[in-house]
Amino acid sequence: MLLKYYRSIGPGSILLVILTGVLLWMYQFISPAQLTAYYSENAMPLFLFIDSVLGDNAFARSVSGFILVLIIAFYLSNFNTRLFFITERTLLPSSVYVILSGFFINLQTFNPVLPATLLLIIAIDRVIGSYRKPGIAYNYFDASLLLGLASMFYANILWLFPVIIIAILIIRTLYLREIFLSVFGLITPYLVALAIYYIGGHDLSIIKDRLINNILKGSPAYLWTTADLIAICTGALIIIISLVHLLGRYNAKKIRTRKIFSLLIWMLVFALATFFLVPGASVELFYIVLIPASYLLSHFLVFVRNKKIANIVFAIVCILIVGLQVLRIYNI
Repeated sequence: MLLKYYRSIGPGSILLVILTGVLLWMYQFISPAQLTAYYSENAMPLFLFIDSVLGDNAFARSVSGFILVLIIAFYLSNFNTRLFFITERTLLPSSVYVILSGFFINLQTFNPVLPATLLLIIAIDRVIGSYRKPGIAYNYFDASLLLGLASMFYANILWLFPVIIIAILIIRTLYLREIFLSVFGLITPYLVALAIYYIGGHDLSIIKDRLINNILKGSPAYLWTTADLIAICTGALIIIISLVHLLGRYNAKKIRTRKIFSLLIWMLVFALATFFLVPGASVELFYIVLIPASYLLSHFLVFVRNKKIANIVFAIVCILIVGLQVLRIYNI
């Protein structure tokens, strides 16, 4: 029954998603915590600028982070509505993203991954826009440019650049010029940043040092509790089931739909690989992983034949997040 309200589309459902987000972020609004010093000490240029603007105002940081989560969430549903690859106009991608954003309370603030995640999903949107586009598609330059800008907030998002190259292979006939445009788009923000630093008389090595530190310097270890591990394992199992369910229907999908889901799966693979293999990456990648995960789970909840199973799975997800919130608020 609960799923019905989050699945539908309309003003009431939009309000419900926003209200759910407010409740899940309420603890940070009431008792906002400062962002881990690690992110500020190694801040990339664009994040450093916004970080300095927000200063020590922890409440403003939490509100800014929440607004970004809402923007990303509703963009996900808008993306599906325009391309219709889940083949149902639904707010489920938004609902799932907002609900799962409550998993890590310490990330419920303005952090470098949130603006980077927004730019990433816009970049993927631009990539999909090249489908059946005649001639050279400059969409890949745009997408890579957006990814380069995203790395100016969160450097480790650069490890997802291969997804754009894979998109060229999946979506279109291979044009080497498009690969060149993609590489040039990726480095353009760095060329601009170096020019600005040079004109301003700053040390150009600052950008290089920050980039290297963000990628190679180990991030603070996250202390996983037993409840965290139970929740993350349960969530991973649900996403795996959703993926298997999608693959079972894969050949029946339209060509464009198959290409979109293939791209989302590759995004999930590279995001998880970055988390496990890159020293500077940590749990903040959760916001990026949530993009493909939200679509996979939404597809499962829409198309699973037994609607009781769909309601049970959605209820389990909600109970896990609420349970984690309660345990962390009371330090249990």
